Amino acid sequence: MLRACPSVVDYAPGRTIRHYAELRQVAELLRTFLGISPSAWETAIEVLGEVDAVLTIVMIHEKGESIRSAGGYLRQLTQKRRDGAYAVGPMLMALLNTQLRAQTAAAGSCHPEGATK
Repeated sequence: MLRACPSVVDYAPGRTIRHYAELRQVAELLRTFLGISPSAWETAIEVLGEVDAVLTIVMIHEKGESIRSAGGYLRQLTQKRRDGAYAVGPMLMALLNTQLRAQTAAAGSCHPEGATK
């Protein structure tokens, strides 16, 4: 999770997350920053389960400005789960791949063309 969503540690005390309880606290904070209502959060916990709801909030935050309404998006994902069409894994993998591509691009820009890596 931390590799796929590195910005989450910016909101953690001491800028580190070592345990699930710390991640959950950060997710609660992010929920308020994102403007997600308590009712949308409670429904997400009920439908997704607490762990998946926490992970989903963190991933929504990581997606950033590409999501116009975080609360609406969470409600949409919650409904998709009810319909059997949402799982955390694929979304997490997509974010991880995005991070890996960014790291690869950054590493490539540090080497002059033709240089051996």
